[in-house]
Amino acid sequence: MGLFSIFKKKVKHDQASTILWEDDYLMIEILPIDNLEHALKETKRVNEFGQEHFDGNGFTNITEIQGGPKATQELSIKLTDLTDTIEEAGMKRIQKVFYEGKPIDSTETIVYGENKNGLYIEQENGTVRAVWLAFYNRSRLPNSVFVNGLKAIGNKFEMIMVDWNRGDIVDLTDEIGIKKYLEN
Repeated sequence: MGLFSIFKKKVKHDQASTILWEDDYLMIEILPIDNLEHALKETKRVNEFGQEHFDGNGFTNITEIQGGPKATQELSIKLTDLTDTIEEAGMKRIQKVFYEGKPIDSTETIVYGENKNGLYIEQENGTVRAVWLAFYNRSRLPNSVFVNGLKAIGNKFEMIMVDWNRGDIVDLTDEIGIKKYLEN
C-alpha cells in the first residue's frame, strides 16, 4: 500500500443518502416553543462569547450551550406522529446513512430529507428525544420539502428552530421565516 493510496478509494454517496456527523448534533435544533425566551438569551450569550474569544484565526475558547426550560423529549411526541406529519408534508426517509464513511444501520436516529440535507430524529422506544437539522448541500434548500416539513412540525407540535451556529431563531409556524432562513 503506497503513501497516496488512501486517495484512490473514495466512498460515493448517492442522492438517497446522507451522513451523520457528531459536530452537527443539535447545532440546528428543533425545540418546544416554551424555549423561545431562553433561546433568545442563550444565542446572544453564545454570540458575545464567540466574539470575545475569536483571534482572527479561530476561537481561543469554547462554551457549552445551556439547555432550556423544556426538552423536546418532555413533549412525549410519538415517533410515528412525527414521521407521519413530515411524510404528509412530502419529506422522504433517507435509508442510507453514513458515519465516518461507513454505512450504519440506525434505528435510534432516523433521517428525512433530500440532496444530502437531513432532518434527524433521535428516538428511544418510539418516543422522540431530539430533532435537529444538518445541511450538506445548502444551495438546494430554498425550494425543498424542508419548508413544508418544518412548517408541519411547527403547526402540529408548536416548535421553534434554533441555529446555535448562526444565532438564528425561527418560528416554525412562519413559512416566510422558514424560507428566509433556508435561503441564507
